[in-house]
Amino acid sequence: MQSLSNSIFHQGSRYEASAHAVPFLARIAVAGPPAAREDTMWLLTRLAVDRHDEYDLTTGINTAGWRAAAAEHSPEKELPWYEEQLAAATDEDQRTMLREIRGWVAAGNSPDARWSALRIYDAVLAELPGLLVLLDDTDARIRTRIAYLLAWFPEVAATTLPLLLARTAREDDPVVAATALVAAGLIGTAALAADLAPYLDADERLVRWAAATALVRITSHQDGAAEPRLLDRAVAELTTAADNPAPTPVTDYNEGDFHGHIERTLHSLPTVVLFTRTGSGSLSVMRTR
Repeated sequence: MQSLSNSIFHQGSRYEASAHAVPFLARIAVAGPPAAREDTMWLLTRLAVDRHDEYDLTTGINTAGWRAAAAEHSPEKELPWYEEQLAAATDEDQRTMLREIRGWVAAGNSPDARWSALRIYDAVLAELPGLLVLLDDTDARIRTRIAYLLAWFPEVAATTLPLLLARTAREDDPVVAATALVAAGLIGTAALAADLAPYLDADERLVRWAAATALVRITSHQDGAAEPRLLDRAVAELTTAADNPAPTPVTDYNEGDFHGHIERTLHSLPTVVLFTRTGSGSLSVMRTR
């Protein structure tokens, strides 16, 4: 799997073959050898969003903005520029290079990284309907991976959000449940607050943390998403979590940095949050209005 990953996703670069590989990777994820399935799900996530899952952790991925930027550099818009450059070039070596690039663009490609990355994202998006069965997989690690992947596809939230909430409601693995709750918060809307609230009373503190994280997200980026008292409960839960050692295990969000995730989440609040770090690495938090 490492060799394949290096061939189609190397240090963030995707290639023409990357999109063609996605349907085969999706089949492996669903019905491939047990040892390969989890790694395949990780590779699908990286192909789809590279490191956007960390850059956009507290806000959710902005696919609308991504699509708009990619459209500005579509092959149709890039082709006239290359034709102009080719017509004006006098050096034969330069003309040869421009001719090759112009032919590649004319064939429906763009040199813009956002455009090419979006092609891979959409290839994974097209496979999501077949991957949704993994939410009921017998392997908790696979359930975790599909819940994590769904966090970065807000355009299909109408389909996936109810499935994530249903998975959480019947889940007995706290990491899977927490991963699904944070994913729901990243793609959810103001209407999600009532569904998240009961999980603030969960026995597992990782699940309480996830519910609080999701509530802060929908509140930070959507006016009036949650009642002030509910938001205060979420902040109190995160504050308590910040002042205590991280649970074991944790989710993969923020590369597994539990306290760092709390800090980023609270910084996204539309209020002032002050932090100090203790010697043990935990956070002391004070919220002001």
